Amino acid sequence: MNISKTLKVEESQEGKRLDLFLAFKFNDLTRSIVKKQIESGNVRVENVIEYRPNYKVRKNDEINCDFEIEEKGGNGIIPQDIPLKIIYEDENLVAIDKPVGMVVHPSTSNWDSTLLNALFFRYSDLSKVGDSKRSGLIHRLDKDTSGIVLVGKTNEGLWYYSKLFAERKIEKTYLAVVKGDFYEKFGPIEQIVDNYLGRNQINRKKFAKVSPSKGKKAITAITFLRTLEYQGQPYSLLKVQPKTGRTHQIRVHLSELGFPILGDVVYGKGNAYPRLMLHAWKLKLKMLTGEQKELEAKPDESFNNL
Repeated sequence: MNISKTLKVEESQEGKRLDLFLAFKFNDLTRSIVKKQIESGNVRVENVIEYRPNYKVRKNDEINCDFEIEEKGGNGIIPQDIPLKIIYEDENLVAIDKPVGMVVHPSTSNWDSTLLNALFFRYSDLSKVGDSKRSGLIHRLDKDTSGIVLVGKTNEGLWYYSKLFAERKIEKTYLAVVKGDFYEKFGPIEQIVDNYLGRNQINRKKFAKVSPSKGKKAITAITFLRTLEYQGQPYSLLKVQPKTGRTHQIRVHLSELGFPILGDVVYGKGNAYPRLMLHAWKLKLKMLTGEQKELEAKPDESFNNL
């Protein structure tokens, strides 16, 4: 497939990377495809071949594209008619309230019944958005965590909202039920856990606090909401706001404080419960339209039963 197009850079687009600028213009192409076309010499800026994907475009730059794209088959994700709870949708974005127990995307251990299988049934063009194995996914939740997952319906939506996550411009709020009386130890004062997380050296499936040279920065803010009782023992409902997005971050940080999440048998011994009591509750973000919005996924019955 050959694509030829001439584009002009507007003032509002000045300073953007060339690959990002073109990815927004060619909404049906992934950024990796656009980058490959640039590196193959198929893009000219002011009639000079530009091989650098990170070239910063300037106002009034004339950009000529002569793309030569090899067409490939599908990505192997099977569309499945699985009910989804949609809490928000527009032309570029859909926000799903993912149920506990649902895997987000197919992998070697789960090829079907995932969130992406369900989305592919509902949105036939999703296979054209982003990476072919994780089409449209802006971020992920663990299988055992319920709540909001954002998915880009277009490449423009995918890149815009992914960038917000990468730049920590989305405020994330979770609800967690933990073992013990959090108020008794910390009172009403917000607790901040700020350290580095990396793979546990003994169990590679787990994460742990590590030295800065061996991990990535992880920051979590935790606020007490109320005390609960389960089987005659005290538990606490917490509002948790991760400022970074590391794997298992909330689970590790709460366990470090001595308050493992109820149902988390990986980071809390003797902590069995029918589900992991962690729920991605709210997201505050600036929409592609410029509007400030708060999305909310109310906890379901399996969470509220306690």
